[in-house]
Amino acid sequence: MIEWRIYLGFSLLFAVIFYKLSTVRFFSMYKIIMIYILLLGAFHYFGLFDQLFKYRETFAHINAGSTLGVNLFNVETIKFLFLAIYSVLSQLFGLYIISMGALFLFITESIPFIFGVIYIVRNRIYLTDFERFLLLFSLVYATIWCLANDNLGTAVRIRMFNYIAILIVAGALYIKKKESEILCVE
Repeated sequence: MIEWRIYLGFSLLFAVIFYKLSTVRFFSMYKIIMIYILLLGAFHYFGLFDQLFKYRETFAHINAGSTLGVNLFNVETIKFLFLAIYSVLSQLFGLYIISMGALFLFITESIPFIFGVIYIVRNRIYLTDFERFLLLFSLVYATIWCLANDNLGTAVRIRMFNYIAILIVAGALYIKKKESEILCVE
């Protein structure tokens, strides 16, 4: 995967690491989120994201009106974490609504995605190992492209893979939950 697309290879590697952590009883969802945030801060502090940020800067020269204008390069680590969260909310969740087209995409894409994420979190006890891994891979993949991208047009194309993963897992959980309810009634 690394030879094909380096970001996919890193996504796969870190998804495996996070998956292994998630199988250990000590690591709850909240502890994994804290480790994830600490790793983001550490990676930023030690400059491991610099290549992603240099690529992100290439979007600053595009004057199409769909660039966030968020610079993640050479900022303090705490500021980076807040800007990274803003970038994820704007790009992955589609909360940067600058036109009627963006509003349409928010309604048709982002709202089902947000409800899917909420449904998964509320019903996470039904997750299989594969679904947990798929979610972790999707999280790491989204992190990489949200940090490397500053253009909303590009985000619309790239985030589809994250949306599909979330909707597949949410649909599978819905079916499993309904099947378990039917079995409990019988």
